Amino acid sequence: MSEYISHILRSIILNYKSWFVLFISCLIICKQNIILGFIQYILCIFYAYLAHRAAHEPMGYFVNRAHIYHHEHTNWMSHAIQVCVELAASFSPIFILYYILDVKHSIFPFDPYVFLLFIIFYTSTHNINYGQLHVNKVHAKHHDDYSVNYGPDICDIVFGTKYPKGSVENTDHYIPNIIIATIFTYFFREYYENLTDKQSAKHQFVILYAIICFIVGYFTTKQSAIDLKRLSIKEIKEFNDNINSLLVKLKS
Repeated sequence: MSEYISHILRSIILNYKSWFVLFISCLIICKQNIILGFIQYILCIFYAYLAHRAAHEPMGYFVNRAHIYHHEHTNWMSHAIQVCVELAASFSPIFILYYILDVKHSIFPFDPYVFLLFIIFYTSTHNINYGQLHVNKVHAKHHDDYSVNYGPDICDIVFGTKYPKGSVENTDHYIPNIIIATIFTYFFREYYENLTDKQSAKHQFVILYAIICFIVGYFTTKQSAIDLKRLSIKEIKEFNDNINSLLVKLKS
């Protein structure tokens, strides 16, 4: 247990700059209720990890086939589909809470703008820092082995999916993403809160969300059909090979 706690503390100490920038971000975005802001920031960090991990569970294979395609290819289509997958998954809490349930922000403790901030932060980090800039080899290991290094790094340490065990990623490269996400979220909130027709803006968001989900659903269905066809061809080939093997043995 002491080694486990020590590992977590080493990660926090090494990455104090990332945590400090997140702290400042929370002060800016959640200035009306800092405590609830801290709680939601932490929950969003764990949500990113758990959602990614769920994407690799066997029972979610067909639902998450588009994400698996991202692991199998490095072309532009792979990155574009992965962005759509992450947006569809990340926007789901906002869609459910603030459109379907129409929860009023004034009586609900979770700030929808924090969700937006983490959507920008996580999606940009995954697809730009790791996918395009290749800032380190931590996430690349996840593409070799689905059971490790889901990210964020602190979550892998907490849940025991960190590889190599005992190592700590330097997450200073998170900082620009956090800053940009905070600035965008701050000004978007100012813009949205001053709108006279918020309901129309909500409808436009839902249309965009539906388009993104349709793209993911279409691609998932298409790739799943290709997988099933390949599986059938493979099974037929194995059957023919077995028959031919038996015929050879009978002739001999």
